[in-house]
Amino acid sequence: MIFSAIIIDDEEFGRNALKSSLKMFCQSFEIIGEADGVYSGERLLQTCKPDVVFLDIRMKDGTGFDLLQLISNQDFSLVFTTAYDEYAIKAFKFSAVDYLLKPIDPESLIELEKKMVKSSHSYLTKQKEILLENKDELQIIGLHTFEGLSYFRVEELVRCEANSNYTSFHFTDKKVLVSKPLKEYEEILPENNFFRIHKSHLIQQKFIKKINKSNSTVEMYDGTILELARRRKDLFIDWMSHA
Repeated sequence: MIFSAIIIDDEEFGRNALKSSLKMFCQSFEIIGEADGVYSGERLLQTCKPDVVFLDIRMKDGTGFDLLQLISNQDFSLVFTTAYDEYAIKAFKFSAVDYLLKPIDPESLIELEKKMVKSSHSYLTKQKEILLENKDELQIIGLHTFEGLSYFRVEELVRCEANSNYTSFHFTDKKVLVSKPLKEYEEILPENNFFRIHKSHLIQQKFIKKINKSNSTVEMYDGTILELARRRKDLFIDWMSHA
């Protein structure tokens, strides 16, 4: 199986290094084009239809996320390539097949190739559907659990609970534990729907049942009663009034 691919990176050295590694270690990728920024990348994607896009995040004229916002039809599998790992969680919003840190380890490329070759057509089609659905606002979130990457609908997320460097996601029908701190998810969940009422609690507005101002707690529809931090109380009341 051959996957047509393009590389979008503002550094020529980075593009050449990736091309050389793919040619040397991966036989399933055929490079059909390359671009050096957001707008040249947009023009390239208007003229060719790759199976895979290797996309840098920080570029001279913007970010890879800016490029994705410009594209109306994101019918490809997405692989982020960057030297900055703080973008990892945001990358999940755009349903990246993978996230490769520079300098890219050949073993990572080999694992990516294996993943794509083994992935069924239905899986890749689903991944593209998620990519399109999350274009304007996060609708589906990808969580790396101990069993692997799974996708969940944000509208069904009642609350998140911090536990050291772990985060528990409480959905309407299940609980999911992820080995990432709550702060990373707070940054990508829609701020008009989610509010961090306490260092340990991030909640979704539509699942709030009652606010107890007397003892500074919030009761959720699942019966959970959560502490409302004093320093967050006024901000929370104001947020609720505009929700």
